Amino acid sequence: MSQKPATHLPFGVPFLILFDSFFIFVGKGMKEYAPEYTKKEKLIRLVAIGIIGVAFGAWFKLKGLPYLVSITVEPQCFEFLGMQGAEFLAHLLLFWMPLSTFLLASLFMLPPGVRGLIDGQFPPKGMKVFRPTVIRRGKLGTFKSLGHFLLPLLCLGFSVWGYSKVEPMMAIFQSNQNVQLCSN
Repeated sequence: MSQKPATHLPFGVPFLILFDSFFIFVGKGMKEYAPEYTKKEKLIRLVAIGIIGVAFGAWFKLKGLPYLVSITVEPQCFEFLGMQGAEFLAHLLLFWMPLSTFLLASLFMLPPGVRGLIDGQFPPKGMKVFRPTVIRRGKLGTFKSLGHFLLPLLCLGFSVWGYSKVEPMMAIFQSNQNVQLCSN
């Protein structure tokens, strides 16, 4: 008497083929995936992003960081774009950084968010992805698309809010500055 292997299912293969084809026909239980980039496209994009990142990092390490450190040590002794150092730092932190985040986020997140809201799914139709990504439809797809749409707008709102707060903050700071402490 031969025993069936432990992996053998009691219903048999013909039933499973029929069962699977039923779910393919009906569409339940199947996950639809967004199209992926080819390996060559992935490599090209990652190398381009890496080169840009390394170039920006090297520039910041060699030029930007020493200047920023010297401004933070003696903010009253520096003037940049017609602003004193403290005012420049306040504009940088409260206006320019959120604005640059808005510009980058709107470049990469706003178009898929809008298209996803129109299509009612995320990732939107025709958008390629780097790894296997299940297409989300309905409320979850709309929620993800809405997140991609609202994050850049949140950064823009923070930038507008920060710009309105710089001047009152500088009025308080102006009374505490002592220009005679500068070494040059």
